[in-house]
Amino acid sequence: MTLDFTDIIGLHYAAGGTDPATGVDCLWAARRGLERIFPDLRPDELPILAEEQAARLALARQGMDSWVRIGESVFAATRVGDILVGEHANGGLSIGVLVNVERREILTAVPDVGVVLQPVRRFVIVRDVFRRGA
Repeated sequence: MTLDFTDIIGLHYAAGGTDPATGVDCLWAARRGLERIFPDLRPDELPILAEEQAARLALARQGMDSWVRIGESVFAATRVGDILVGEHANGGLSIGVLVNVERREILTAVPDVGVVLQPVRRFVIVRDVFRRGA
Protein backbone atom coordinates (compact mmCIF):
# COMPACT_ATOMS: atom_id res chain seq x y z
CA MET A 1 0.00 0.00 0.00
CA THR A 2 1.42 3.36 -1.03
CA LEU A 3 0.08 6.30 0.88
CA ASP A 4 0.14 9.80 -0.56
CA PHE A 5 0.26 12.81 1.74
CA THR A 6 1.40 15.44 -0.77
CA ASP A 7 -1.84 17.39 -0.34
CA ILE A 8 -1.15 18.02 3.36
CA ILE A 9 2.67 18.13 3.51
CA GLY A 10 3.75 21.69 4.09
CA LEU A 11 0.50 22.94 5.62
CA HIS A 12 1.19 25.71 8.11
CA TYR A 13 1.57 24.72 11.78
CA ALA A 14 -0.68 26.29 14.42
CA ALA A 15 -0.89 25.02 18.00
CA GLY A 16 -4.34 23.48 18.42
CA GLY A 17 -5.06 24.16 14.75
CA THR A 18 -7.69 22.16 12.89
CA ASP A 19 -8.19 24.28 9.77
CA PRO A 20 -5.81 23.72 6.85
CA ALA A 21 -6.45 27.30 5.70
CA THR A 22 -5.09 28.81 8.92
CA GLY A 23 -2.86 26.07 10.33
CA VAL A 24 -2.96 22.60 11.84
CA ASP A 25 -1.18 20.77 14.61
CA CYS A 26 0.22 17.26 15.04
CA LEU A 27 -3.13 15.86 16.27
CA TRP A 28 -4.78 17.00 13.06
CA ALA A 29 -1.95 15.59 10.91
CA ALA A 30 -2.05 12.26 12.75
CA ARG A 31 -5.81 12.05 12.33
CA ARG A 32 -5.56 12.69 8.57
CA GLY A 33 -2.83 10.08 8.24
CA LEU A 34 -4.82 7.49 10.16
CA GLU A 35 -7.92 8.14 8.04
CA ARG A 36 -5.91 7.13 4.97
CA ILE A 37 -4.42 4.09 6.65
CA PHE A 38 -7.68 2.95 8.28
CA PRO A 39 -10.67 3.98 6.12
CA ASP A 40 -13.01 2.69 8.84
CA LEU A 41 -11.48 4.94 11.55
CA ARG A 42 -14.22 6.35 13.77
CA PRO A 43 -14.12 10.04 14.78
CA ASP A 44 -13.78 9.12 18.45
CA GLU A 45 -10.72 6.92 17.88
CA LEU A 46 -8.37 9.87 17.55
CA PRO A 47 -10.09 13.16 18.35
CA ILE A 48 -8.29 16.24 17.09
CA LEU A 49 -9.19 18.55 19.95
CA ALA A 50 -6.58 18.52 22.71
CA GLU A 51 -9.06 18.24 25.58
CA GLU A 52 -10.69 15.17 24.00
CA GLN A 53 -7.29 13.69 23.14
CA ALA A 54 -6.04 13.90 26.73
CA ALA A 55 -8.97 11.83 27.99
CA ARG A 56 -8.55 9.30 25.17
CA LEU A 57 -4.82 8.99 25.84
CA ALA A 58 -5.49 8.29 29.53
CA LEU A 59 -7.90 5.48 28.59
CA ALA A 60 -5.43 3.96 26.13
CA ARG A 61 -2.65 3.98 28.72
CA GLN A 62 -4.96 2.03 31.02
CA GLY A 63 -5.78 -0.51 28.29
CA MET A 64 -9.39 0.64 28.04
CA ASP A 65 -9.43 1.84 24.45
CA SER A 66 -9.35 0.64 20.84
CA TRP A 67 -5.63 1.54 20.84
CA VAL A 68 -3.22 -0.76 22.65
CA ARG A 69 -0.04 0.57 24.23
CA ILE A 70 2.84 -1.46 22.77
CA GLY A 71 5.88 0.39 24.09
CA GLU A 72 7.63 3.58 25.02
CA SER A 73 10.37 4.00 22.44
CA VAL A 74 10.58 4.67 18.72
CA PHE A 75 11.68 1.05 18.28
CA ALA A 76 8.22 -0.21 19.32
CA ALA A 77 6.65 1.37 16.21
CA THR A 78 6.92 -1.33 13.55
CA ARG A 79 3.62 -1.23 11.63
CA VAL A 80 2.03 1.39 9.42
CA GLY A 81 -0.51 3.18 11.58
CA ASP A 82 1.38 2.90 14.88
CA ILE A 83 1.05 6.14 16.85
CA LEU A 84 4.03 7.69 18.64
CA VAL A 85 3.23 10.07 21.47
CA GLY A 86 5.98 12.22 22.89
CA GLU A 87 6.88 15.69 24.01
CA HIS A 88 8.35 18.70 22.29
CA ALA A 89 11.42 20.21 23.92
CA ASN A 90 9.09 22.84 25.41
CA GLY A 91 6.98 20.11 27.06
CA GLY A 92 4.02 20.18 24.67
CA LEU A 93 2.41 16.99 23.38
CA SER A 94 3.65 15.67 20.07
CA ILE A 95 2.02 12.91 18.00
CA GLY A 96 3.23 11.17 14.87
CA VAL A 97 1.97 8.23 12.82
CA LEU A 98 4.27 5.66 11.23
CA VAL A 99 3.41 5.78 7.52
CA ASN A 100 6.40 4.04 5.93
CA VAL A 101 8.03 1.04 7.60
CA GLU A 102 10.91 0.64 5.14
CA ARG A 103 12.02 4.27 5.42
CA ARG A 104 10.85 4.53 9.08
CA GLU A 105 8.94 7.76 8.39
CA ILE A 106 6.23 9.38 10.44
CA LEU A 107 3.64 11.96 9.54
CA THR A 108 3.42 14.79 12.04
CA ALA A 109 3.28 18.58 12.29
CA VAL A 110 6.17 20.58 13.70
CA PRO A 111 6.22 24.20 14.90
CA ASP A 112 7.96 26.54 12.43
CA VAL A 113 7.88 23.81 9.75
CA GLY A 114 4.32 22.53 9.37
CA VAL A 115 3.10 19.09 8.33
CA VAL A 116 6.04 16.85 7.45
CA LEU A 117 7.19 13.34 6.80
CA GLN A 118 10.24 12.84 8.97
CA PRO A 119 12.43 9.95 10.08
CA VAL A 120 11.28 8.25 13.28
CA ARG A 121 14.71 8.95 14.81
CA ARG A 122 13.90 12.69 14.78
CA PHE A 123 10.86 12.08 16.98
CA VAL A 124 12.46 12.49 20.37
CA ILE A 125 11.18 12.08 23.92
CA VAL A 126 8.71 9.31 23.06
CA ARG A 127 6.46 8.41 25.99
CA ASP A 128 4.05 5.95 24.38
CA VAL A 129 3.56 3.92 21.21
CA PHE A 130 0.07 2.68 20.43
CA ARG A 131 -1.32 0.24 17.89
CA ARG A 132 -4.92 -0.02 16.80
CA GLY A 133 -6.57 -3.05 18.39
CA ALA A 134 -9.24 -5.27 16.94
